[in-house]
Amino acid sequence: MYLIKKLAIFLFILSCSTVPVTGRKQLTIYPDSVLNHQSDSMYYQLIDEERNQRRLVKMDDELYKKLNGMSARIEKGVEQYFIMEGKDYSKARHDYEINIIKDKRTVNAFAMPTGKIIFYTKILEIAENDDGIAAIMAHEMAHVLARHGKERMSQAIAFNILSNVVFGPSGNAMIDVLAQLGFFLPFSRHQEAEADYLGLVFLTIAGYDPDEAKNLWLRMENYAEGKREEADKKGDITKKAEHRMPEFLKTHPNHKKRQDNFEKWIPEVKEKYSSYILEEWNISD
Repeated sequence: MYLIKKLAIFLFILSCSTVPVTGRKQLTIYPDSVLNHQSDSMYYQLIDEERNQRRLVKMDDELYKKLNGMSARIEKGVEQYFIMEGKDYSKARHDYEINIIKDKRTVNAFAMPTGKIIFYTKILEIAENDDGIAAIMAHEMAHVLARHGKERMSQAIAFNILSNVVFGPSGNAMIDVLAQLGFFLPFSRHQEAEADYLGLVFLTIAGYDPDEAKNLWLRMENYAEGKREEADKKGDITKKAEHRMPEFLKTHPNHKKRQDNFEKWIPEVKEKYSSYILEEWNISD
């Protein structure tokens, strides 16, 4: 009976919070104050390290100005979305800050829960154009708005509590493996898909070309295929295994699946949200 009560409390907590945009139920028990402090500490430590190594794009650089201008434009698109849905945007507003790290090998961009976003120049190269960059940026902003970082940390706490209740504090490594394969990794893929869809909505309202979201992942697939062929030629067993890892062991959906998702979503998003595109963008408002 005690275990049942514990599980009932867990399920109640799980159902009492929702993603602010989609309404999906999510677990958000991790304290904001702790999460924000940890996130900003990690972010500014990274910024300091990259600045010391002269890899950080400077604030007076045109690329820095361009990406921060794009984020402001997409944010106005997000605000317009909240208005059309009759939702309160004040609680979802973030102080977005974009920084760029000069790196020719790292294909990545990521967002902190506080709205601090990092781009690596290699992914900008693959993005190829402003619409491609907007697809990545809107995706990262969607992660922030959907509180995915807080959700992930909350999941970790909840599972630790639940496993101790069910199995005891045994520290069983197999439990950790099963947690990753059966709970954390699949949920992360769900979060990625959610951010893909929300980002598509936001960039469309912001006046960027939604078709580039699909084209972006086609370019990403081509780049990954090139890396696989390169690993094959070099006989790099580790890289070959990494590039052939099945999707159920990955946190992100594969490139082809993302293309298929966007092919399905783009007509729907165009039909529903194109009329809400703001004709003029005054991002200084």
